[in-house]
Amino acid sequence: MNEPADVLAERVLLIPPTARDADASAAILRGVGVACVVCRDVAHLCEEAGRGAAAAVLTQEALLSDRAGSVASLLKAQPPWSDLPLIVLVPAGLESPRSLAAIRDVGHTTLVKRPLQRSTFVSTVASALRDRRRQYQARDLLREQARQSELLRGARDALAFALEAGRLGSWELDVATGDIPCSPICKRNFGLPADAALTHARLFELIHPDDRGHVDRALRDSIENGAEYLVEHRILWDDGSVHWVQVRGRTSYDACGKAVRLAGMSLDVTERRRGEEALRTSVARLEEEDRRKDEFLAMLAHELRNPLAAISSATQVAKRGRAKEQLDWGLDVIERQGRHLSRMIDDLLDASRITRGVIDLHREPVDLAPILRSAVETARPLIDQKQHAISVQIDAGRMGVEGDATRLEQVFVNLLNNAAKYTDAGGRLSLSARAEGGRVVVRVRDTGMGMTPEFLARAFDLFVQGDRSAARSEGGLGIGLTLVKSLVEMHGGSVAASSAGPGLGSEFAVRLPLVRAEPEADAGREAAGPDVGRKLSVLVVDDNADTAWTTALSLELLGHVAAVAHDGPAALEAARSARPEVVLLDIGLPGMDGHQVARALRGDGFSDTLIVALSGYGRDEDRERSRAAGFDHHLVKPVDLDALAALLRDAP
Repeated sequence: MNEPADVLAERVLLIPPTARDADASAAILRGVGVACVVCRDVAHLCEEAGRGAAAAVLTQEALLSDRAGSVASLLKAQPPWSDLPLIVLVPAGLESPRSLAAIRDVGHTTLVKRPLQRSTFVSTVASALRDRRRQYQARDLLREQARQSELLRGARDALAFALEAGRLGSWELDVATGDIPCSPICKRNFGLPADAALTHARLFELIHPDDRGHVDRALRDSIENGAEYLVEHRILWDDGSVHWVQVRGRTSYDACGKAVRLAGMSLDVTERRRGEEALRTSVARLEEEDRRKDEFLAMLAHELRNPLAAISSATQVAKRGRAKEQLDWGLDVIERQGRHLSRMIDDLLDASRITRGVIDLHREPVDLAPILRSAVETARPLIDQKQHAISVQIDAGRMGVEGDATRLEQVFVNLLNNAAKYTDAGGRLSLSARAEGGRVVVRVRDTGMGMTPEFLARAFDLFVQGDRSAARSEGGLGIGLTLVKSLVEMHGGSVAASSAGPGLGSEFAVRLPLVRAEPEADAGREAAGPDVGRKLSVLVVDDNADTAWTTALSLELLGHVAAVAHDGPAALEAARSARPEVVLLDIGLPGMDGHQVARALRGDGFSDTLIVALSGYGRDEDRERSRAAGFDHHLVKPVDLDALAALLRDAP
C-alpha cells in the first residue's frame, strides 16, 4: 500500500536489541502518537529511510556490523536541507573509545544508554522529531525560494529583453562600498567589456574631466536630498573616442533614513548629441558665412570706390590741368587703377569658377624657373612702391612641372603681392625655389605683420583678410590666398602658411610635383636617358586624380608603361585585366583601403607582382601594417622620383 509522502516523512525507523524490545518500543512510540516501523536489519532500515523517515533508532551492535557502510552512504546522499537524526542505543558499562569514534563518524547521532527508561526514550525521540520538522520547514522554504527564483528569472529575462531592445543599461550603486553592479549594456555604454568590474572611483576615471564636477554635484544632491539623479555626460573610451550617456536614478534609504543604494538606468545618447552638435555647427557655419558675406559686400563696395575715386580725381585733374605733367600723372593714375579694378574682377571671376568647378587648366610640361622670375617682375611695381628689398634664389637646373604656366604665375604673383602688401615700407621679401624629394618647393617670406595661430587656421578661406585697420588697409578682396590654394592643389601640389606671430613676418611654402624633362636629340641621335632598367607595366592607384596622373606621367617619362585607377574595386579590375608587373598603391583609398586591396591582390594570384605602398604615414607601425598586408615596399609621400626609379630599376 502506498502511503502519502507526508506520512512516510513522520515515521521513526527502529532496530531494537531483541524482539521483545521491539514490541515494547513500538508500543511506547505509538502510545505518544509517533508512527514507527520495526526493521529487520540495517539494509531494511536504509531501504525504508529511502522512502521517508523522521528519525532512526538502532543499536550500537547493528550500526557497527554495517561493514558495507550503508548507513553512512545513506546519510551522505541526503539533500542539502536534510540531516536525518540517528539515535544509537549503546550498552551500559565500559565504553570503547574506538566504537564511539566509529559511531560519531557516521553522521548526526545521539547516544542513549541501555537499558532504556521510558521517559528518556520518549524525550529523545521527540527531540529528534522536532529537529527533523525544522529540517522539513527549511526544505519547504528552499523549494519556495527556488520557485520564486524561477519566477524572478523569467521576469529578469523579460526585462533584459526590453532593456536590450531599448539599449538601456541597468546599474546599482552601493553607497557604503562604492561598488556598481550593472548590466552588460550599461558597461558597454561606459566603454567597458562585459566582465569588467565597475566602482564609483573607476566610473569617475572614465567620465570626461570637464563633466566630473556637475556629475558629482548631481550624485550628492540625489543621495543627500533624495533628488532625482538625471545627468548627461561624456565618457572616454579606451580607444580614445568620446561618447555621451544619459544616466537616471533614485536613492533608497534604510529605516533610519541612511542612504543605502542608488539605482537606475543608462542610455547611450552619442548619436543624438552628435546630431545636435552637427546642427549647431551647421547653424554657426551659416551664420559665419552670412557675416562674412556682409563683410565682403561692404569691403567690395569700399574697394571699388577707392580706384573709382582715384580715377574720378585723376580725370578732373587731367581735364583742368594745363601742364603736361598733370596730364601724364592723371593718365598714369587712371591706367594703374584700371589695372587694379581688372585684377579684382578677374579674382572674383576665378573664385566663382573654382567654386563651381569649371576652371580649366592648360597643362603641359613647363620649367618653373622662368615662371618664378616673371612673377617677380609682375609684382615688382608694388614691391618698389613699398620700397621693399627682395632676394630671389632659384636653384640652377631645370625644374620641370606639369602645369598651366599662366595659372602658376598667378599663384606666385598673388603670394608676392600679399607679402608686399602686408609688410611695412622698407621691409624685406624673399623668394626661393629648390628641388626636394621629387618636388619643387617655392618659399615666399616677408618681414611683415605676421599672423596669429587663429588667423593661420583660416588664412586660405574665401574672403578672409588680415588686419584692415586704417594703418594697414592695403586693398584686396580676401580672395588671393584662396585662389593660390585651389590652383596649387589642382596642380597636384600643396601650400602651407606659417608665422612666428604678429609682427614677426610670414612664410608661404608651395610644393609641386617634379616631372622629368623629355630627352633631347644630340647630333642626329637620341641622347642616352637615365638607367631605368627594363620597361615595366605599372598600375598607379590613387584617389587624387592629379597625383595619380602625375605619377603615371613621371613613370612614362622614365620609360615605363603606366595605367591609373582611383579606388579599390577599379584597381582590382584593372589588375586582373592588364596583369601589371608593379602596383603603386595609395593606402588612404575611400571605402576599400590600400591594405584591403593588397590582400585581395595577393589572394587573387598576384604573388609575384611588386606591390609598393604610397602613404603619408611613415612610422614603424605603419610600415609593419603594410608588410602584414602583403606590400613589398612602403614609400612615404611625397615620393622621391629618383628613389622610385631606383626601386623599379632593381625590380625582379
